[in-house]
Amino acid sequence: MNRTQTRHLKRSLSCDVDKFKAEQLADVALQKAWSLAKVNKGHFFIKNDLSYHHDTVLGQPVEQLCLPRSRVAEICRVAHDICHQAIKRTK
Repeated sequence: MNRTQTRHLKRSLSCDVDKFKAEQLADVALQKAWSLAKVNKGHFFIKNDLSYHHDTVLGQPVEQLCLPRSRVAEICRVAHDICHQAIKRTK
């Protein structure tokens, strides 16, 4: 990811931690994740006051930030745009 993409991602996700945490807590779909994170079960955990999930991707351990539904479309759009830019560069 280049600097422009990183700035775009930060700008598109710009919010303070408290606002993002409030979105996580308000999202009904994440209520179970929060419950599990509070007791460190189901591979969920709390880090910097946010809910995360431990997983393995391509054999590598990852920490996945639990996204409120209100953020999913935005993240998919950014990922899609980044993929298209990568394809253009390889041509």
